Amino acid sequence: MPATNQTPQTSACGLPLPLPTDFDFHTYRKTPAELISPDDISLREKNTDNCLVEHSNNVSLRLTRVYEAAAGSSAGVGNLDVGTCLQPFISYSKEEKVLLFASKDVVEVSGPLPLYMTMWVAGQCVMVVKAESEEKKKHNELEANPAGQMLRGAIGPMHHISSLAMLEVELPNVFLGCLVQKMPIPLHWWTKSNLTKVNNNSHWLPWKELTIKGKKLVIIMTDKVEKIVGNVDNKFKSLTPGKWREASINFTCTLHIISQEVLADAPPGWLNPAIEYEKHI
Repeated sequence: MPATNQTPQTSACGLPLPLPTDFDFHTYRKTPAELISPDDISLREKNTDNCLVEHSNNVSLRLTRVYEAAAGSSAGVGNLDVGTCLQPFISYSKEEKVLLFASKDVVEVSGPLPLYMTMWVAGQCVMVVKAESEEKKKHNELEANPAGQMLRGAIGPMHHISSLAMLEVELPNVFLGCLVQKMPIPLHWWTKSNLTKVNNNSHWLPWKELTIKGKKLVIIMTDKVEKIVGNVDNKFKSLTPGKWREASINFTCTLHIISQEVLADAPPGWLNPAIEYEKHI
């Protein structure tokens, strides 16, 4: 058979066609890490660029999936090729995400958004609705629980940490109550994941009521709460620097809330029962 000088056709990915049988389609379909947003790019420009990238990537993904399916069939790939290499998106700052989530006007002025950001905003709305529903449920449970009513009356309204809805963490009233009563709570309990665990299990959170000098106090049983958030020694030792900072910030925010909204309005001698309680620890 005579030799041919025909140059092999090159794929969009840079390799000769047909692609080798061990070609990693899974890795090829991964979107690259986001690019750091330039300081001089507007939100409108960012949305426009990301929409173009999203459209280009979707076209590429469809071509790559078709080629992969053909490569695994008896018909073969023929003249098919994978799509071009996927492009990275330009990252959104926290401030921009807050604006896009909180204001439809901002979306309209700077839009249209790429689909993945539209889905993100929709997801935040779902989380807010869910949080409001859970808040209402907890409120109803609290109203039906005399001990819970007493604790709520002493602590005041519920509070939230963080600016983004996806990161909001409710401060458990029972934690606030313990700090007001000078009961120490381990630092690792204040990570967002542990605060969420406590909130989600508030209906069976182990607590007991004490009466000291005629005053009723609701306290949590720390040894049993460890079953929810983990052993004090083991979990504290495994705190990463990031989790340590997260827990410290949440704890500091809680102390600020107490100092501003509880201690400032407390009548003289209101905390004395806690001092007596410390003698029993």
